[in-house]
Order: sequence, then C-alpha cells, then structure tokens
Amino acid sequence: MTDRTQATLTNLDAGPRGLETAGGLVMIDAGGALTRAFAAGELAAATASGWFAIRTADPAPRPKRRAR
Repeated sequence: MTDRTQATLTNLDAGPRGLETAGGLVMIDAGGALTRAFAAGELAAATASGWFAIRTADPAPRPKRRAR
C-alpha cells in the first residue's frame, strides 16, 4: 500500500486545470479547491505544474514507545 498525504489543492489559474491521479483525471475549476489523500507522485506533479497552491495536513503524531 502506498503512503498518501491529505492535502488541499487550490487552482491558481484563470481556467480549469486537471491532475492525473491513480483514480483518473481530477479537474479543479478556476479558484476552486479539492481536499483528498494524494500519493507522493501526484503531489509532486501538482507542485511541478505551478497551477496549484498546495496545503498538506500534518499527520497525527505517533505515540512514543517507552523503553523496556
């Protein structure tokens, strides 16, 4: 199973823009936003396009294990 990151992509362009994901093409209207879990490669492609503002959610901290 691939690790996924919860993120919000906001389209900064004047027209609709799409992002190819494992589930198919996802379109985001101009100024619109989409929040979902993305694979690392999907986020890298969105970042490289320059079309989106990307905000990722910080993962919940893992509990620390106590030494035995």
